[in-house]
Amino acid sequence: IRDQENDLIARYKLTKENELVPYNLPFALLDTKELEHTIKRLNNEMNMLPQYEQTKLAKRLRIAHNELQKRQGVKDDS
Repeated sequence: IRDQENDLIARYKLTKENELVPYNLPFALLDTKELEHTIKRLNNEMNMLPQYEQTKLAKRLRIAHNELQKRQGVKDDS
């Protein structure tokens, strides 16, 4: 699925049962623009989830931020 600027914003794969399911590439395989978009999307999802469901998403968000910082040459102090 692409947005108005034709940037890839979501990937889906077709299962054997002909269902479309979200497919997430490892953050290291996304280009920088896709990674930035993914971080925005995860932040939006985080704001809509109840507190108890945010832990797993927070971990993915930290990994995405770390990957983006690595590309930008920013050292992670965590």
